[in-house]
Amino acid sequence: MSRKVTIEKSEKGIILTIKWFETKHVLQLIVGLFLLGFYYIKISPGAVAESVQTLVFMVDAFFTITALVLFYFSLAGFLNKTIITANQDFLTIRHTPVKWKGNNTFAAKNIEQLFVEKHLHPGSAKTQSYWTFKLILLLKNKEENKKEKTILSSVGDLKVNVYIESQIEKFYKITNRVVEDKENIKSPVFKEEMARFFSCPRPRQIPKSVHKKALKGIGLTPLLFGLGFTLIMGGGALIILVSWNMLNDFRLDYHNLPVPGTLIHKELHSNPEDTFKVFKYKYTFKDKSGIKHRGISYWTKGSPGVGQDVEVQYLPENPKINRITGSRNSELGWFVLIFCILPLIGPGIMIFSLFPRAKKLRLLRYGECANGIITKIIDSQWRTGKHIKIFKVKVEFKDLLGKKWKTTFEIKGRGVLSLKEKMKNVDPIPLLYNSKNPKQVFIAT
Repeated sequence: MSRKVTIEKSEKGIILTIKWFETKHVLQLIVGLFLLGFYYIKISPGAVAESVQTLVFMVDAFFTITALVLFYFSLAGFLNKTIITANQDFLTIRHTPVKWKGNNTFAAKNIEQLFVEKHLHPGSAKTQSYWTFKLILLLKNKEENKKEKTILSSVGDLKVNVYIESQIEKFYKITNRVVEDKENIKSPVFKEEMARFFSCPRPRQIPKSVHKKALKGIGLTPLLFGLGFTLIMGGGALIILVSWNMLNDFRLDYHNLPVPGTLIHKELHSNPEDTFKVFKYKYTFKDKSGIKHRGISYWTKGSPGVGQDVEVQYLPENPKINRITGSRNSELGWFVLIFCILPLIGPGIMIFSLFPRAKKLRLLRYGECANGIITKIIDSQWRTGKHIKIFKVKVEFKDLLGKKWKTTFEIKGRGVLSLKEKMKNVDPIPLLYNSKNPKQVFIAT
């Protein structure tokens, strides 16, 4: 077989060892090293200069964490192997030596079938399509409801997955057969539950299975949640950073004592190529008590020269907080306040993404029942990330007042097969519709 797989056979059972290493693990190591280099980035002083080093640290931390995750994946790829042990009592899966999820033990008497699940990831104009594979274990519990468990997903070779499947099935004397579509495995139980749900009085209690199926892929996906959460946390950190740096300037705007001072140092604080150059000034002054102090200010005007007299403002209760009149104590300019809208965008994305879920849940609880007739099924030419076809289904139904309505809904994958059969036989399908907007429907598929 492949150099990735070794098999040991004995009277008590078989042991399959699968090495994880693939070319992608070398690439992960290279990318990780590249990202780790961002940790050493030093942004040259600009209009927001040193205080932005806090933000730079946050960016560096992000790249560093990402690099460490890639290093972990790469290390697992270089060292790890999956050991599948099959004996008369148990089927055991272990990933070692690097810790990884998926270690499991299954009772041999509960094993129904094994099969390889294939997923095509379509490419774009610049990238190639590729396949991924999972070795799935089909279990049967006491209630005769079948359940799937992924036992291997790290091997990107179809032949290896099929070989492992065949060896385990051969040991347990399982007849290799085509496993029916996953959606149809639970369909009898689900159909009964759906029928009971449709017959419930309003407002309906939504069963877990109906809730899961109805809201699948709708609303707050992990991607949107992650984006919203990142904007909230990142924006919140920026607000704290901006507020902390500009607080002294706000205080000096409304409460200050002006005194004469002397400029002792001047330097360009931004890049020479910047359109708006920022200068850093160091100066000395004496407060009303005659105590001498040093101060630093930032200014976009470069007119004062070293040795010239300047007017200095300071807080009477804390002379260490000071600035040259017209300059700023903070390194951050006013333009950075635009970043303060980020925490508002984050919750906005999360709340907006919840509207479709709320609309669907309201339809499930308060929707009116009706029977519809499918008139047309169209391939929309759209595909999901797993290359599953999306179909548009046109249906007609009458509301409680006898008015006829036409609407269209989408369905994915093989679920359309049963609908095509119903359309062919002109069988009615139960549905729920919104009495205020009858074109909004939920179909029991």
